[in-house]
Amino acid sequence: MRPRTPWRAHRQARPRLPAGGAVSLAGGLPGGALMLWGYDGWFWAAALLGGLSFLVCAVQALRGRRPDDWTQGSVLLLEAFLLVYAVGTVVMQVLGPGPTGSALEYWGYLLTALLIPAGTFVWSLVERSSWSNWVLAAAGPVVAIMVYRMNYIWYYQ
Repeated sequence: MRPRTPWRAHRQARPRLPAGGAVSLAGGLPGGALMLWGYDGWFWAAALLGGLSFLVCAVQALRGRRPDDWTQGSVLLLEAFLLVYAVGTVVMQVLGPGPTGSALEYWGYLLTALLIPAGTFVWSLVERSSWSNWVLAAAGPVVAIMVYRMNYIWYYQ
């Protein structure tokens, strides 16, 4: 009879939250990223920018306004953030280990995330009604969710 191995030996080692679950300098994570509740600064920046963009666009849509500098600018700010995120991804992949999950899946999410704010911006230029603000508003939460998924693929998958 062969000796039994502990059930934990069969599981893949994954980074865990520190006791208390707040801030840690992720010792075992690629790049030594600063983590807050298990997510890196890129995710928190995307959540903040996506939430603010959603609020600006939704308020303007509820007011019955057409797309303006505020609504289109908030989506362009999301696009600029994603371009910086893409450059950061290339740097992290060249200088350190890449994603722990599928690199193809990660890059697919990133390229799709880059297309969403650009597509909603073009939509708002073509369709100049207050409904375009709802299309612009959708870009913020979608980008935040996609960056959440990219965070998971990079660190935990």
